[in-house]
Amino acid sequence: MTDTLPTHVKADAPTAKEWHDPARGDVRFFTVIDADYGPTEAVVQGVAHIEPGDEEKPHHHEIAETIFVLDGAGTAQVGDKMLMLSKGDTVFVPAGMTHGWKAAGDAPLRFLFTFPADRFEEVAYHFREAA
Repeated sequence: MTDTLPTHVKADAPTAKEWHDPARGDVRFFTVIDADYGPTEAVVQGVAHIEPGDEEKPHHHEIAETIFVLDGAGTAQVGDKMLMLSKGDTVFVPAGMTHGWKAAGDAPLRFLFTFPADRFEEVAYHFREAA
């Protein structure tokens, strides 16, 4: 049994963060489960939003990640595989594997991401250098 208390994060509580640069790409995201809102027992979750034609550039981190597509369509480059993404799909990315996400079609790609960490800041993103 755990001593951790339940945490309820209201929809308007998280503050969106955005990346708009040649190395990271263009993505808006916010965390919904993070130790900043209360103890999480090593779970970080958030929602990413990528506009049509935009992408989160290839990167890796030392911990695994899962994503669940909430809306839209796109592609995922995971290692040497190119995956077509649509609503309801789930992708598991092993720790250390290079991956990136790109929105396709006329609607934004939105997905729930999960990391085994207490805080999003613990997830060290390693992007390739911009050309």
